[in-house]
Amino acid sequence: MNFKHFLGEALTVMCALVMSTTLTACGGDDDNDSKGGGDTNKPVAASMNATLSVGDDLIKYFDLTIDYYDANGKIQSETLKEAKWEKTIKASLPATLGVRLKAQLKDGVDPTTIDLLSVKSSLAYGYQTLDAQDKIIDVFASSHAGSYSIHGSDIPEWLKEEGGKIEQILYTFDANGKYTLGNW
Repeated sequence: MNFKHFLGEALTVMCALVMSTTLTACGGDDDNDSKGGGDTNKPVAASMNATLSVGDDLIKYFDLTIDYYDANGKIQSETLKEAKWEKTIKASLPATLGVRLKAQLKDGVDPTTIDLLSVKSSLAYGYQTLDAQDKIIDVFASSHAGSYSIHGSDIPEWLKEEGGKIEQILYTFDANGKYTLGNW
C-alpha cells in the first residue's frame, strides 16, 4: 500500500464519518414522536466510531493489539491481522470510550535485519452524545494520519520510548454528557 493510497483511504474514511454524523444530526426535526420516554435534551449515552488503518510493514513485522473500552467500561483487546479495523460502541453515561494500537515485534523478527521500517497509521474517530431516543445532542470527530521511517537498529529504542503505542485516543463522559480528553 503506497502512502498516497493510504492517506487517501484515511481521508475518505474521515469524510464519510463526518458526513454521516452531520447528516444524522440534521436528519429530522420530529421531536414530538410517539416513542415516548425521556427528555430529548438530556444526554443518556455516548457512542464512539473508530477506524484504524496501518501500513504493510506494521502487519509484516509486528504483533498488533487494539485495546478499546466496551459498552460496560471494560477494556477489551483484539489482535489486528489486517490493515483496517473499525468498531462502534455505545455506552450509557457516565462512560469512558477510547481505542489504542500497540505493537510488539513478532517472535523471530530480528530488527537489525530490517533496513528501514515504514511506520504508517491512521486513526479516524467520532463521538456522539445521545438522548433517550438515540437522537444526537452533540458530535465531534477528528483524524490523525502519520508516516515515518525508522532504521531497524532503532526499533527497540522506539518501542521502549513509545511503550509500543502507535495510535491512541480516549475520552471520558460525565453523567451530563460533558467530555474530557483522557489518557490510557
